[in-house]
Amino acid sequence: MEDSETNGCLLVPELEPLSTLEVEPASTARTRARCHALLARQRRRSAGAGKAVGVIGVAWRFLEPALVSALVVFYLGGAIEKVLLVYSR
Repeated sequence: MEDSETNGCLLVPELEPLSTLEVEPASTARTRARCHALLARQRRRSAGAGKAVGVIGVAWRFLEPALVSALVVFYLGGAIEKVLLVYSR
């Protein structure tokens, strides 16, 4: 390789002896088949979950940030209280 191709990288000559990964087509097909089967199972499972779980999921999506915000405000209030107690003496 010429220096212009490597952009002056000093590691390229050391990396040249390393082999590249060759993936077998049969292995790729098996992996894709397993992934598609898993996705199909998950789709069936989520489709049969029912409406109640969806409502709870939507409610939790709005409640979770509110609860986290309340805890943050509570924590910061306690921290500010401690700072005021220390500096008011």
